[in-house]
Amino acid sequence: MFQSWSICGSVGKGFTDIFRCIFVSPLWVRGVGLGLLQRSRPLAKILVVDDEPQNCLLLEATLKRCPTPHPSRSCYSGPDAITLAASWKPDLIFMDIHMPGMDGIETIQTIRNKGFAGKIVIVTADSRSQNARLGVKAGANGFLAKPIDFRNICNLVNQLMAPG
Repeated sequence: MFQSWSICGSVGKGFTDIFRCIFVSPLWVRGVGLGLLQRSRPLAKILVVDDEPQNCLLLEATLKRCPTPHPSRSCYSGPDAITLAASWKPDLIFMDIHMPGMDGIETIQTIRNKGFAGKIVIVTADSRSQNARLGVKAGANGFLAKPIDFRNICNLVNQLMAPG
């Protein structure tokens, strides 16, 4: 028995293409075809660093609602971020710049000096270009201004974690 289904959407609101999948046989789904249903890459571990716990909770909640929910953890200071980056080994860090004690720029420098090779995105309400330059010089891969457009977070994570 043939079954088909379609998924469609509009640009910026979901799928941008229409495709059709036809299942020829339940054996195909359970057998050889099962490989097509597996993830193409492992989930990215994401660390959220912000001295405001509400900001961490909001970003983590958004990450959990992504089509591919990535595991995430939060911490609220530079020293804690350095410790978690070394022990948990995240693939991506969202880093606030302005934190008491050790700020985000110094934290990024320290994490990079300790050999962290993952991606780091600065997240801050202070969107002056000087902060972006300092962040990139310290080792950040990108800059995200607050307030965050949470509709784009999942796409951003996918772009940053894409192979190559």
